Amino acid sequence: MEVSETVSKLVEIFRWIWPFIVSLIMLFLIEYLRRPCIEIMYRDEPVTQHPLRWVHVFVTNKPLRFISRYTAMECCGKVTYINLQTGEVKGPFENKWASKPNPIRIDLDPYGKPTFLVDETLIPQAKVENIPSGAVRPLDIAVKFDGDDKAYIWTPESLYNPKDPKYELKEGEYEVRVRIEAPNLTPVEKVFILENKGTKVSGLRLREA
Repeated sequence: MEVSETVSKLVEIFRWIWPFIVSLIMLFLIEYLRRPCIEIMYRDEPVTQHPLRWVHVFVTNKPLRFISRYTAMECCGKVTYINLQTGEVKGPFENKWASKPNPIRIDLDPYGKPTFLVDETLIPQAKVENIPSGAVRPLDIAVKFDGDDKAYIWTPESLYNPKDPKYELKEGEYEVRVRIEAPNLTPVEKVFILENKGTKVSGLRLREA
């Protein structure tokens, strides 16, 4: 009789607390689903008549149909370049987000004419990006100047000297490893192939590995 009463009481208690348990499970599930989900994508970029050509990877915070994810805060793109002919490795570099302004400020020279200077205090801001749910942000991978057989890695520091030898990519093919890091998120990586051929900007192309 005592056992039966105990079981009955436990069943009654469970009946009362069950809605709270379900609510907690749903709350944790929703919070889990709303976590940012980073994906690195390839998009074909047509060649234009511009004398410079940048190529990018595109990073998205994958949306959900019924629930908006949280914004992926302070995403940093770290990129490593491996020459497939020589095996030379460059990087990883913290590349510039194309969606962020160049870290420059306008000053006046001794003659009162405006001049552009790299602002070191703005460099860290060009290396991180916040990506809302469903948004896509381009990350610079390389640039090529018309008439130059080399391409160049593009970071915020590239503005000091766009053709700095440490950023130089000679003719050939490169394995490009892109790693996106953000606080409290598992890093995401993807590999691409970068091709640099000839002296025309059309010779710079990026494709999926």
